[in-house]
Amino acid sequence: MIIEKNHVEINEFLQDKGISLVEFGSAELALCKIDAISFLAMIEKFGIRPLGIEVWNKVDGGWSINSLGGWYSENVEVDSKDAMDFVGSKLVADSDVVTIQF
Repeated sequence: MIIEKNHVEINEFLQDKGISLVEFGSAELALCKIDAISFLAMIEKFGIRPLGIEVWNKVDGGWSINSLGGWYSENVEVDSKDAMDFVGSKLVADSDVVTIQF
């Protein structure tokens, strides 16, 4: 099935490129800026829309969520361009990672 193949590709991408945040209180896998933009393009290709992005800042010894940073879709019909623009902006430093909800 196509859905199963898409989910396998998404999971493989996250397992291959993702950074575990378990040690820092999140079960999600984070992505660097370049990988996050690639991931957003991939899920868009599958017809999946991003719902939110959380920014995690690099700190001594790991990662800390930036509770004031982030992007959230105001509309379920949003395409990935707004999310990609956010990840590519100066609001996300090169040293940061992001988690993407979809």
